[in-house]
Amino acid sequence: MINKCWHCNNSIVGTDLFCSSCNHIQPVYNIDPFTLFGIPTFFEIDNKAIADIYFIRQRQLHPDRFILKSNKEKQYALAQVARLNEAYKILCNPVERASYLIKLSGWQTPVEENEKLTQQMMLEQFELREKLEKISDIKNLNNLKAKVENEVMECIFTLSKAFQDQQEVTAQCKTVELQFLKKFQNELENREKIIS
Repeated sequence: MINKCWHCNNSIVGTDLFCSSCNHIQPVYNIDPFTLFGIPTFFEIDNKAIADIYFIRQRQLHPDRFILKSNKEKQYALAQVARLNEAYKILCNPVERASYLIKLSGWQTPVEENEKLTQQMMLEQFELREKLEKISDIKNLNNLKAKVENEVMECIFTLSKAFQDQQEVTAQCKTVELQFLKKFQNELENREKIIS
């Protein structure tokens, strides 16, 4: 996406933070997190590369760099930081990344398919919560934590494959499952605090 610099009217790419001609910060343009970070639109990403890009851009947008700039530039810098933070949050969180990719793809699961899967997942969630309630020692808790961690890793692997193979129902179901598993991991951590 090509835009014009608000200050000198030079052509700039929508992902550029600054104009290459006059070096003024640019306003936020509507682009997805993958494009903002210059990575392919895939579920599987290189987290280290994302973090490196994020910290470089954070330094470029640090408020101290804009102390002597105009109010307009300060506002653009704040908007760029907010967009960068939101994009980073989406890319680093596998549930948010998967949800974003589903939205970007425009996939919609048929209602009857959704209802069947939701019932099955609710039953699995109930069984896991029941197990958690019965746990009273750290050894059994750690065993359940390891089991859930393995399920998370399997779910992420299946999600990645589903996105590669354009399997929209599988991608949507595994996204919901991963969301539950991540929440359940938080519940396990809370239970550990009670048991310890």
